[in-house]
Amino acid sequence: MKKRIFILILMFFSAFFLISCKNSKKFEDNFSEITKIYFQGENRENNSICSICVGKREEPYRVDGIHNPVCDFSLLSLYSCEFYGDSVYVDIFVNNEKTVFELFYNPISNVYINDLGFALSEDDEIFIVFDGDTINLINKSDCFVVDYKEAIKISTELLSDKITALYKNNVFMGECYLKVLSNKTDDSIFWLFSLQTRAGETFNIVISVDTGQVVAEN
Repeated sequence: MKKRIFILILMFFSAFFLISCKNSKKFEDNFSEITKIYFQGENRENNSICSICVGKREEPYRVDGIHNPVCDFSLLSLYSCEFYGDSVYVDIFVNNEKTVFELFYNPISNVYINDLGFALSEDDEIFIVFDGDTINLINKSDCFVVDYKEAIKISTELLSDKITALYKNNVFMGECYLKVLSNKTDDSIFWLFSLQTRAGETFNIVISVDTGQVVAEN
């Protein structure tokens, strides 16, 4: 009798484990952008800030609540107090290999930006030369107390009810994003988790990379 009860308990937990893994895998597949590595550097003399977000994102990239297959990306952003026109060229050095790269002005975020088209490694040595000045980029995410996995865990637990409600016939009716936000005034850095539904609703959670504290949500 005891042996039979033990077998039933074992079967229950095995089934639970398989279901949990299956649901987890399906949910992870609905991330249309995940930033995993974050480089940043600045030149205080001309007040320029450069950053690179590295991870995976969908292609084509559309915020519409529908997930598409993902590819590697390394999104380089350059902020400057001066406006240099619709685009600028920078010299980017990755492990001492130079590439001349064009960045395009984004009037919404007020930065010059473009995707390198491949994923950098967390150990890469990177610097850029722009307008005669050099900016060394450091892997800031290497020092994050809360990494991208923990940020996802915090966010999905807070939005668990909404996430569960978005499953229709085992299909997730939305997509998720995990990005990095930086505050230029005090150098603070945050994770931004966004849940976009196919119905047009958006839910955001902002998390401190240093403490894991949720500093804003809507």
